[in-house]
Amino acid sequence: MHVQNAWREGHPDINPHTPWQNDAKAVGRSTEGTWGVEFFAPVAPVDGEFVVRKRAVSAFVGTELERLLHVRDISTLALAGSVTNFAVEGTARDASDRGYRVIVLEDCCETVSDEWQAFSMTQILPLVALVVTAAEFADALRG
Repeated sequence: MHVQNAWREGHPDINPHTPWQNDAKAVGRSTEGTWGVEFFAPVAPVDGEFVVRKRAVSAFVGTELERLLHVRDISTLALAGSVTNFAVEGTARDASDRGYRVIVLEDCCETVSDEWQAFSMTQILPLVALVVTAAEFADALRG
């Protein structure tokens, strides 16, 4: 499943009490249908893969993600994505609180600075998830 952060044109759906969402509105960032919300081509959804649109930090808040996981009996999540210390971390924390087993693919995540990335991967995420490389994850799947 793929998760996309995007707001409606004009950002009427932001939380006006949240600085990061007000900042996004002020500059028109993450607006539906614009270049800034498109998926990176090598990992873009293909036919049959779900896209969940979120408007909050966690991919669970206000979306159908949990229902889609539940009806497929999925209890382990492997997370990859951008803005590690915010979106990935927020979703990992929320997933852990909801009872999911959470795995974060360390080398498939990135954020705005090496310092924030390292802090998230070494200090925060190990408290709610297993942090592994994509190769380690693939090896574990092979058996």
